[in-house]
Amino acid sequence: MAESSAGAPVIQATGVRRILIVCTGNICRSPFGEIVLRERLAGTGIDVSSAGIGALEGHPVEPAMVVELEKRGMRADGFRAHQIDAFDVQDADLILVMSRRQRRFITEEWPRAAKKTVLMGAAPSIADELDGPDPASAVQTVARRGNAEVMEVEDPYRKDPGVFSRVADEIDAAATALADALIRAGRRA
Repeated sequence: MAESSAGAPVIQATGVRRILIVCTGNICRSPFGEIVLRERLAGTGIDVSSAGIGALEGHPVEPAMVVELEKRGMRADGFRAHQIDAFDVQDADLILVMSRRQRRFITEEWPRAAKKTVLMGAAPSIADELDGPDPASAVQTVARRGNAEVMEVEDPYRKDPGVFSRVADEIDAAATALADALIRAGRRA
């Protein structure tokens, strides 16, 4: 797990103060990503939240995903699914989605969000840009490139535990790469 004593320098160096993670129902992938990324970014001042484009409003995290969180020493206590809204989108500096359909939904509803909305699978590309000479433009650089070559994160809802485990591993790896790069950028600032 990445630890940071960087605090505000992370935000100043990267321009990222709020990350929104989006999936469909906001009960599997996005809450898992929110909880993992929030843990990885503890102490940076970056706020992490999640929402769904068709949220099961008020529902807790899917039990099979709770198992995956607990395997990593994390809990989903108090989490409730939330429907994405204009405030979420406008306030976020980076929006990570699990599918192209979710990205399309967001950019059709809020066209200005296109420059900050990328697939979760693009997190390692954002990390690479954060390690480059201009970390403040990392999100926009990756968003401009598009997501054609980036894999979507499969929806594990109502599938077997092996799918939940694989999806959790994918999201955890992407979140960790992103968090580590954000923290490194803050330390260089």
